[in-house]
Amino acid sequence: MKVVFIADVKGAGRRDEVKNVSDGYARNFLIPKKLAVPADAAALKEKAERDEQKMATLSELKDLADRLGREKFVFPVAVGSHEEVFGSVNRDSLKKALWEKGYGAAEGVINPPIKKLGSHRVVVQLPHGLTAETSVELIPKTAKP
Repeated sequence: MKVVFIADVKGAGRRDEVKNVSDGYARNFLIPKKLAVPADAAALKEKAERDEQKMATLSELKDLADRLGREKFVFPVAVGSHEEVFGSVNRDSLKKALWEKGYGAAEGVINPPIKKLGSHRVVVQLPHGLTAETSVELIPKTAKP
């Protein structure tokens, strides 16, 4: 019997996979436990729609990754007389900056926190396992007049 898996089943199939399984396995285990549905026209149409939606989402995330690669995040930080940085730019501050510029789906990854002036490359994680690199620059905070 041909089925469309609704969930991952170890040793049998992954979510949204269309596969031939034995009739008894499908009728007695997969379908009653709502792990799969028979691969009729309606189920295949739903699967095709989910695949289209997934491809559109991946395309949007790839565009987001390209934009992030060209983006530059500037963080003014307090510095001492010998240009030592007081504080740092960490994951939370980068996530806040990403959110403010409209990159809400992105998660900044900084290990360890940046504590030196200048430009740095940082990896940003996106949903569905995608990553992008962006530029983070630490500049001295100017005194207010």
